Amino acid sequence: MNVAAKPFGLYATCTSGCSAIYSLKKNRWDIFIPPIEGQGAWETLSDLDDILMLVLTTGWRTAGWIPVHAGAVTRDETCALVCATSGGGKTTLVSAMVRKGWSTLGDDKILLRSTQDGPTIRALSHIFHLDPPIKRWFPEAKGLENYPAVSPLSDKRRVPVRDLWPEKVVAEARPTHLVQLAQSQQEGILKVYSLSGSDLLSALLSQIAIPRDQQEAKRILTAAVTVAKNLKGLAVELHGLVYRRPDGLRPLMDVLR
Repeated sequence: MNVAAKPFGLYATCTSGCSAIYSLKKNRWDIFIPPIEGQGAWETLSDLDDILMLVLTTGWRTAGWIPVHAGAVTRDETCALVCATSGGGKTTLVSAMVRKGWSTLGDDKILLRSTQDGPTIRALSHIFHLDPPIKRWFPEAKGLENYPAVSPLSDKRRVPVRDLWPEKVVAEARPTHLVQLAQSQQEGILKVYSLSGSDLLSALLSQIAIPRDQQEAKRILTAAVTVAKNLKGLAVELHGLVYRRPDGLRPLMDVLR
């Protein structure tokens, strides 16, 4: 998707033929969708999904919030943002911590802003995207195949958190930590390291889409720097077999507490 700033607002175009126009004066989006047919149907629907995310993102930014591609867990006075590359294990780690008594704001996307009292995050969705094989670690996740698929190209399922872990969702929290997650090739390994301030900021920015508009980009970057100064950073390397051990996450949870 290409998004261009225009005198009237924004103009977004996609390879499928989908497009959208945002009018600053009317504060209104108009979305145009070509006929959906044949093999191009999935591309059209995928582009439409991107446009709707653009609409939402623009609204969130206007309201002073920054969308962040991260999970989040909270317990007592601790709240950690969980960052990783796409497919890097955010959902599995967040799910494992929820099973250990933590609450969650989501596994993939949250809203963030800087306030005079410190950074604040809000939940966007309490629906996890769970891969059915996760039940080999989490027995209560049996029956995931009965939930709707995330997309025709993925085996992951859209599962309301409350269906598996009732009373473990919250709407808002104040983040204290950032956890940068990476997969380890060593079986059963979980290692926790401290992140420097610059590495913490880099990890946070890697999860934020920075627009090309200089004024908006400056506002987002300024807020991200302010937030990063209020967080403690942790780098975590783990192997999936960690989840089979009852105390496998203890090194991480001890540091967070």
